[in-house]
Amino acid sequence: MGLTIHYSGKLKNASDLKSLIDEVKDVAVAENWKFSILEEAYKNDSFSEIIDKENLYGILISPPNCEPLSFTFLSNGRMSGLINFNMMERQQTINEELLYSVFTKTQYAGYEIHKKLILLLEYISKKYLADFECIDEAKYWETRDEDFLKNSFETHTNIINSFASAAEMIPVNKNESIEDYLIRISQNVKNEDDDFPKLTIEQENEFKKMKLSLEHDAIFPDIPKMKLPPEIEGMFLDNIFDFEEKMKNAKRISVYDKIGKPNFIPSDLLNDDEISIELERIEKLLHANNLTLDVTCDYDDEKRLIYTFITEELFEHEFDDIDIPDIFTHFHYEEFHPNDEYDIENTCHDFLTIFLNIKNDLYEKYYDMEALNHEELNNFRSLFRKFKIKSYNFDTLIIEDDTAKATFDIDFWGKIKGTDSKIYYSGKGEMTFKHEFGFWYVQIVKLPIMD
Repeated sequence: MGLTIHYSGKLKNASDLKSLIDEVKDVAVAENWKFSILEEAYKNDSFSEIIDKENLYGILISPPNCEPLSFTFLSNGRMSGLINFNMMERQQTINEELLYSVFTKTQYAGYEIHKKLILLLEYISKKYLADFECIDEAKYWETRDEDFLKNSFETHTNIINSFASAAEMIPVNKNESIEDYLIRISQNVKNEDDDFPKLTIEQENEFKKMKLSLEHDAIFPDIPKMKLPPEIEGMFLDNIFDFEEKMKNAKRISVYDKIGKPNFIPSDLLNDDEISIELERIEKLLHANNLTLDVTCDYDDEKRLIYTFITEELFEHEFDDIDIPDIFTHFHYEEFHPNDEYDIENTCHDFLTIFLNIKNDLYEKYYDMEALNHEELNNFRSLFRKFKIKSYNFDTLIIEDDTAKATFDIDFWGKIKGTDSKIYYSGKGEMTFKHEFGFWYVQIVKLPIMD
């Protein structure tokens, strides 16, 4: 907890890095702030498509009692903090929303330093950065209201001091865990209405997050683009509390017991018309008890299939009985009986659609390392500024144990970067898959492209 600046963006030009570093360094020297310079120049003054996990570029400055303010960049030119970069080095994959989100906590530095950092961010972002976004928890970036800035720091300082005072005065109980102790302190502080400053909705939400984190190991990553209005966020957090509290005391119950143990007739004793009537009756009973069965695919003699599944399998299935108004427990037929053909066909289509869509960054976020031959695919994709699929048809599928091979016919064109020239590709493509952890993962992708 504490006032923090969240920001993200990218360098306009790789060749600007040295100038940016020099200007930030000059400010640090003038203010007598510590600074650390990392890599100072990109190779050939150009960004790389593939992220270099060994080098981070730019400069960090460290005002007194403040977390470092990072003007640091990955090899692709995107901003990334030192902590995020170190996490990427240790892990195979990392959520890119987190990788490209940078933050600096200024709570203990005071409002004057906070103000200077905001003004520095504004100057550097306008001169050197593109797609820059900043979310200032003290609201100075958005408002330039210095009185509001001072009040934000005073309020947060009072909250932290109240929490610290409570920690000094409230002893740890015998055999009490640190998590339980902190929860007890936060409850004590919240109950001291006379001495405790009135909280804004945002501050109330921070306490709710802290309590959820301590009691239920909840994680709330700071992702600027996903910020909710505080009123909506508060309602969302309250619903999580309600759900978690009821989960603590939830009892396991079978679906059959939950809906009142209704009489039913085995499917083999019913004709097609009777099956339709009985299935509708059972589905209404499920719905009346906040249960529902979702069926994604189409099946032969589907009503009989689903009625048989409900009465012979789903009725015996046990789940946590959590009674929350208007909240339904969803069961999915395909989770009980996976449809491999459907999953593979859709995965094949989704991969190709995203791969050939340059307008958004879904491929870079989730797919560019998935295929074993991703380097070949990424090199091909990097040559073009636009693709268009003219036709696509899924063709054949062979599944053998935990491997699968699919073929498809595809007709598409690509516009080469820097030109309006189109190259047309048409023919048979191929994709192989491996089944692990309940999912089919792409292995090798072959497109009808010339070497």
